[in-house]
Amino acid sequence: SQKNLSKIGGYMKFWDILKISCKNMMNNKLRTLLVWFMLFIMSTIVLVILSTGVGMIDFFNDNLNEGTRTYQDLTFEYKEDKKGEQIDIFKFDEIEQLENLIAKKLPQLKVIEMYCGGDNGGVVSFGDHAITITDMRYNMFFDQQDYMVSGRMWAEKDRNTSRVWINQSYANKFNKAVGDKIDIGLTIGQSTFKVYLDIFGIIKDDAIPGKIQQESNVFCDYAFMHNQGAKFTKIQFMEPINGDGLNYDSWKALKSFTNKYNKYDKATKNGIAVYTSSSDFDLMYYIMLAIIFLMVIISLVVLLLSIGCVANSIQITVEQNAQFFGVMKAIGMRNSNLYFIVYTQAVIIIFATIITASGAAVGLLSVLTPAILSFLTTLGAPPLQLSLTLPVYMPFIVLFVLIGLVILWTAKSLKGLAKKDVITMINEVGQ
Repeated sequence: SQKNLSKIGGYMKFWDILKISCKNMMNNKLRTLLVWFMLFIMSTIVLVILSTGVGMIDFFNDNLNEGTRTYQDLTFEYKEDKKGEQIDIFKFDEIEQLENLIAKKLPQLKVIEMYCGGDNGGVVSFGDHAITITDMRYNMFFDQQDYMVSGRMWAEKDRNTSRVWINQSYANKFNKAVGDKIDIGLTIGQSTFKVYLDIFGIIKDDAIPGKIQQESNVFCDYAFMHNQGAKFTKIQFMEPINGDGLNYDSWKALKSFTNKYNKYDKATKNGIAVYTSSSDFDLMYYIMLAIIFLMVIISLVVLLLSIGCVANSIQITVEQNAQFFGVMKAIGMRNSNLYFIVYTQAVIIIFATIITASGAAVGLLSVLTPAILSFLTTLGAPPLQLSLTLPVYMPFIVLFVLIGLVILWTAKSLKGLAKKDVITMINEVGQ
């Protein structure tokens, strides 16, 4: 042995290191099995908790668009005062400024609809039908294909004109075609008069965004209606119908924007109110955040216990095999070989544990999913989607974190052992 070690300058082959590591574990079967079992329980808990945390982000995104697709939207509104009277309206240049602000801060949103109302007059009415006053410079259907029944879609040249677009249901119900005229009512003060509009296009019903989709839809330009006397109290921006929909990232962006730009004072009822329908999901988000935070804390605690468990086992192994290591050093084994033997033993235990814990985590997550949904249902939550799975990368992260921290944890005790001379190492066991 001494001759073989001398030939390679005191270095041992990997297979020799592996054999010695395995032999040490076999000589201490009970302790090795106990360490594996404790590490298995803790690693399974960590994998399940971390996977559940990742799943909660997907849970949030999935349920934002549960049932029907949820669009990103943002609304600016002058609300009524304490007496229920409309105290202010959006001026024409103010609307332009808002459009420029949204184009810069939230470019995925486009102006879709403007509302008229309040006691200032300038109220647009269209019987029992829905009229959408929009900015003809923007096509709310954007890159959709084949959304027209007849005619053409509006463009920038249609701004400030009496041209109007209707949906297919309205055209069929009232036998309207491209080239026909329709009239809408505009109330100024105590008087109401008709505004005649020319039909330039008929749009398919299913192409219209869900938030403004009605049995009868009529679309006209806000600049034209403003010049006719319409007064706007609310402006709604929304993403294109083929946009990404509401998700975690867009929810955060909208939340940040409304917190910064909402100047409405509930006490005095002054200022522009800025809000989004995505705020309906605030409670879900805070519950999700609390769950994830709790899971991270528990995972850290369990992870530290796991590291301590393996490190303690290594420490005992080193102490029990001090005489063996002393003999090996006497015949030429380098300190690096000592480190490799001990670390190899730790890697084997951790690797075997992560493999078995991953299988257990997959099974537990499949059982946990319906249990969580059942619990939420008992709390009165609506039907929700939840799919908890073990991400492919998660076992590797836990594996490398455990190995890295165990090596750091045990490095000090191994250095202390390496500094001892051969005689001391051999005699310590005999004392």
